[in-house]
Formats: sequence, C-alpha cells, structure tokens
Amino acid sequence: MTTSQAERVEVTPKPLSGLKDTRGESIRRQLSSDHGLEITEVRSITGYLVKGNFNETHHEKMISDLFCDPIIEYGVVNQHILNDSNIFSQKPDAAIQIGFKPGVTDNAAQAGLDGLKTLFPSEAEEAEVSTTMTYTFYGLPEDVDYQWLANQLHNPMIERAVISDKSSCANNQWPSLDFPEPPVNIFGKPRMFYFKSGTTFTSEFSIITRNGHPCPSSGNLEEVSP
Repeated sequence: MTTSQAERVEVTPKPLSGLKDTRGESIRRQLSSDHGLEITEVRSITGYLVKGNFNETHHEKMISDLFCDPIIEYGVVNQHILNDSNIFSQKPDAAIQIGFKPGVTDNAAQAGLDGLKTLFPSEAEEAEVSTTMTYTFYGLPEDVDYQWLANQLHNPMIERAVISDKSSCANNQWPSLDFPEPPVNIFGKPRMFYFKSGTTFTSEFSIITRNGHPCPSSGNLEEVSP
C-alpha cells in the first residue's frame, strides 16, 4: 500500500450545444419532483483521488486515455476545475462534494485502478484510487438549507459530504475531500482485574467468572498490574 500524496483528477462535461450534463440534470429533476425545489441548473464534476508513483507525463495519459473523453469532457490534474472561467463562467450558489467513507466498496474507483494498472503496470502496482462527485448549483433559492441539500445527495452511513456555500464559492473556496484513509488501530496495554474474594484473573473484556460460572456483578473488582 502506497503512502504518497493523492493526485486529484477532475472531469466535467463540456457545455456543448445539444450535450447535457446528465448527472447534474438528474439531480435537478429529482429535487424538483421530490421536494418542489426549483433550481436553474446543476452541473457535475467527477473526481478521482489517485495514490501512486506518477509524474506529469502520466497525468496527461490519465486525462486523455483513461478518466476523460476529450471530445465531450474537460479534465485537469491537481487543479480545481471550478477556477477555470472558460469552463465555469459563473460562480455557483453552492457546491457539494460527495465521497465514500473508508472501507466502503467504490466500484468506479476499482474500474479506474484497473485502467491505471493497464496503462502503467509498474507505477500503478501499489496504487490506490477513490472517487468523488461534486455538484454545483445555479439559481438556488436563498432560503435553502445547505446541510439539508447535502443530505438529499448522499447516504451518511456510507458517504461523506463537504459543502461550499455561496460566500465560499465567490471566494474560490471549493469543497475538497481527502483520500478516505482507514483509521489507525491503537492497541493499549491489557488491564487485569481480580475478585476480592477469589484469585481468578481476567482481561478487561473477558466474561468474569467465579468457580467456572459468570459473575452477576463486577462491583467487587480491583485492577492490578499484569
């Protein structure tokens, strides 16, 4: 497993005549039909967090050959695509980024990792990939609660969300999730206890017994050094 800093790849559909951002449009329609929330436009940005031993030459191939279709999409590496006024000519009223929590199966990330290993067999040998989805909102009603809006877009049990409100968007402060690293397990020194009326020792999380039977109470325990 690599511990290198994650490269950030961002991809968004080009605003071409006759070409719709299907992900963004789906969210706009869903919010309208389910909640009566009318929004002028929703655009989407697909993100890939990539950990591995890659350089600028690899970045170019990631964009042109794997993560992006250059004919209908824009792609950038280690930049915020929202800062490009040629792609996003208007500042959004809100931007919300969604990503999986550590340990949750990310099928799109696995597909991306398979592609990396095909393109760069040696560099991607220990690579890791995670995906994000960012939605930008235009014509958002002023009274919308941003946290409520984020809750309509993700499942808090398995996903994370980070929000940039209108003020943050105006100042180019965009939502940005880190790579979903699994938590580090810290194991402490075992603690030992005994009964005042007996000599049975037990660890902190064992079932306490007296004469081979579970004890009804741990009120007579005293802690001792192992």
